[in-house]
Amino acid sequence: MTPGVIVALDVDRAETAVRLARTLAEHVDGFLIGAGLVLGPGPATISAVAALGAPVLADVPIVGIPARIREATRRLVDY
Repeated sequence: MTPGVIVALDVDRAETAVRLARTLAEHVDGFLIGAGLVLGPGPATISAVAALGAPVLADVPIVGIPARIREATRRLVDY
């Protein structure tokens, strides 16, 4: 099995993540969506990226990482 390319959609806005994923979808093997997008805009972002046909990994390792918890909480309040 050949390792593929997984692109981290490490951006601030769901719209930016989906636009980037749409541009790259045919060139990569999947996407990673971090805690900020998962806990902010939420499942709709995951669904929109997954609809492009590539696998999506929702990466939410927030336990024990204060900076991530603060950022995720701030984004959650924004939505």
